[in-house]
Amino acid sequence: MSGIGKLWAGKLFGTNMGNLFVELNSTDGEFSGTVRFLDDRFGLVLYSINGKFDGTAVEFTGKATQAPEGIVTGEISAKGILTPEGQLRGQWSSTLGTGGTFILHPHDSSGDGTPATGLLPERLHMATRHVGAIRLYAEDVQELIGFLAKDFSQGRVIVTYRERGNEISRYASDPQSDLARLGELRYLKLLIQEPEAYGINRFALVELNASGVNEIRVQGVQESWVVGKAESVASLLRTHQKTLSTTFRTFGLNINGLLALGSRP
Repeated sequence: MSGIGKLWAGKLFGTNMGNLFVELNSTDGEFSGTVRFLDDRFGLVLYSINGKFDGTAVEFTGKATQAPEGIVTGEISAKGILTPEGQLRGQWSSTLGTGGTFILHPHDSSGDGTPATGLLPERLHMATRHVGAIRLYAEDVQELIGFLAKDFSQGRVIVTYRERGNEISRYASDPQSDLARLGELRYLKLLIQEPEAYGINRFALVELNASGVNEIRVQGVQESWVVGKAESVASLLRTHQKTLSTTFRTFGLNINGLLALGSRP
């Protein structure tokens, strides 16, 4: 695995989730090493792995050498690719039937022990867009959730809203049935994020607030994606803004506010 680094750190997703740290030793396209996996539920498990790397694709198998007492571990196998950004991304599975995806970022150091400067992004881009008053119904929010999740392979949309004075956050699959029964909402936030290059998270956020400005914020390493995502989400929301001239006059609401969210009559 010469040329792509010895030390890697990242995340594992799927039936198990947690942090990864990988140490590799390679010779002539073959490698061995240790995977330290800190499972969010079960604790630390160490694996001894062996595999191959052909310059683009990586493949390895491994067995647990250390695990918390009472935890059953199976043999693991994984396949991935080296991305243009220098990440290792792929899928994993085990003989227990578990599986999912992983992402690893290079964490080798320079000769003086400091992180290699080449692993830092030249620039982190953020785009912000504002929209005026909008009226969304439950099915419109579901459409927005699906649209926001496009381009994200690992993240899940988190929905935050206020009910009886409390702020509630849930994954998007949970609150969709709630939106129809809650009637009018004065605040709604949708957030999705996932690791990108250099160990930095990219994210897309929509925040709708009846007492202020409705805002879209997108952050990432790639400027073209950041600007394009912000513009596309703003365009979708503006389709719900164009039909409101009568609503403004009827209800006398703040033109910058979120008018209502609930079931379509």
